[in-house]
Amino acid sequence: MNAATAPGAFALVRALWKRAPIWRFALMTALLTSLMFALFPPRREGATAPVATATATATATNHPATYIPRGPAAISRATPAAKVKAPPAAPNPRVTPRNATVTMATADKTIADNDTGLDPALLGRMYRGSVLIDGFNVPLPPGDWANLANSTITQATAVGDAHFLGKIRQKRLVGAIRIFAMRSKDLPGEGFNEAKSCTETNPGRTFVAIDDEMLPKGHQACWTIRSIYATPWSRWADRAVKIGPLDRAAAGDMTAKGVTYPQDFMSLTFTRTEQWGLLEVMYLFSPEAEGITSNTVLAVGEADWTPANIGKYPEKVAYVDKLKGWGIDFWPKFKAAFAAGQSP
Repeated sequence: MNAATAPGAFALVRALWKRAPIWRFALMTALLTSLMFALFPPRREGATAPVATATATATATNHPATYIPRGPAAISRATPAAKVKAPPAAPNPRVTPRNATVTMATADKTIADNDTGLDPALLGRMYRGSVLIDGFNVPLPPGDWANLANSTITQATAVGDAHFLGKIRQKRLVGAIRIFAMRSKDLPGEGFNEAKSCTETNPGRTFVAIDDEMLPKGHQACWTIRSIYATPWSRWADRAVKIGPLDRAAAGDMTAKGVTYPQDFMSLTFTRTEQWGLLEVMYLFSPEAEGITSNTVLAVGEADWTPANIGKYPEKVAYVDKLKGWGIDFWPKFKAAFAAGQSP
């Protein structure tokens, strides 16, 4: 087109704009389509937009740890500024993470089936017949025994170990053993102080005290029968309550496992010392396990099993006599176990 014909063409377009609405609509549509094509060109075949990827989750089975879902991963930096959300995952209970539980733990296959009422993984290895502690092969009464608490003992001239074993039946403590085993750091060593369990017997709780000889820092040998009032164990978390550290730890462990215990036990304590070592073992028996019930009381002095009250209950007197016979038979075995533990 030349300059001479330009005004005439413009006049023609202006006339069509005023007189032809259909032509005017078609022209506007063409202009808008061209504009959209310029601003938003079509996507090439095969191109894909970046999408958010979710962190994989796994089911916790026989493993103490679980995988924790962290949500969608960070969006690629090539993604436009507009927010991109990953589609929600379909619910699937098989891949839902959950906290590990006791039933999910792998039990120790070395533990035989037992009647404790507890998963074997809670108890650990059980002991029967005897248990070796600090070189002493400590004899055990019949049954399976679990180690509920233990600690080390350190003195200026001797070291050793303390253990609290329990016999559990259907989540109930039916027997316990408290063991203290020590050896002098030197041979033969300086010996051990007077065994208070032998000399400071409590007339209100002690029934029998039999000793061979008591020579502090030397040969000491005795055994006693006394009543044990276990109610204070239930307050193991209260430091104001006077409970031995080993008993406190065992009571806390039983609470965590859901194990209960009776109010009253009868105990036989066997003690042997020489200059080179010490072994003291308290065996606690539950009269309840023998079908002998006890009245519930709030103070140890009111318990049926004290020397002042036991005479009212012939079956309880017979039970103590039975324990005395057991102690007489067991005493030589205990002394032999101590002698066998002597260092060369």
